[in-house]
Amino acid sequence: MRTGRVMVLFALVAVGLMAVSHDAEAQRPGRRRGLAGVVNPPELGVRAGYDFESDHFSLGGQLRIPGRTVQLLLSGDSYIEPGTNPYQLNADLVLQVRPLRPLYAGGGLGYFHSGTGDLGPNIVVGLEPARRRGSAIRPYAEGRWTFLDNATPFRFVFGVNLVLGR
Repeated sequence: MRTGRVMVLFALVAVGLMAVSHDAEAQRPGRRRGLAGVVNPPELGVRAGYDFESDHFSLGGQLRIPGRTVQLLLSGDSYIEPGTNPYQLNADLVLQVRPLRPLYAGGGLGYFHSGTGDLGPNIVVGLEPARRRGSAIRPYAEGRWTFLDNATPFRFVFGVNLVLGR
C-alpha cells in the first residue's frame, strides 16, 4: 500500500515539473542538436556520497544523457561498509527547474543490493552550477530518496562529470 502512495506522489512531482519546464534551452542558437533530441553530448564521471540512514559513505559514477527537456541519469554507488558490499543502481529522468536555473529534479527507479535485492522509486533533487563556456567539467550535487520496502534512506552525493565527444 505504501508503494502505491509513493508512485502517486512521484507522478504528481513529475507532472508538476513538466508543467514548469519548457524548451527554451534547446532553442538557443549554437546548441548542438543530434539524434533523439540530444542538445549536448553525454557526460560521464565519478561521485562520492553519504547515506544518512546507514551512516556510511559511498563511491560511484554517473552517466548523464541530456535531451531537449529531460535528462537521463544512470548512476551506481558502492557503500563503504566493513564486512559487506552493498550497492545501489539508479535510472532517473530529471528536468531543470527553469525559474531556478541551476536546480534539477525528477525521479526513477533504484535497485539496492545488500544480501538481497530491493527495487523502489527514487526522488532526485540536484544542483548543477552554471557551466563555464568551453569547459568539459560539469560539477553537481544531488539528494536522493529511495523508497524501499523496509526503509526510505536519504543520500547526498556530489560529483564531477566530463563531457564526452568534444
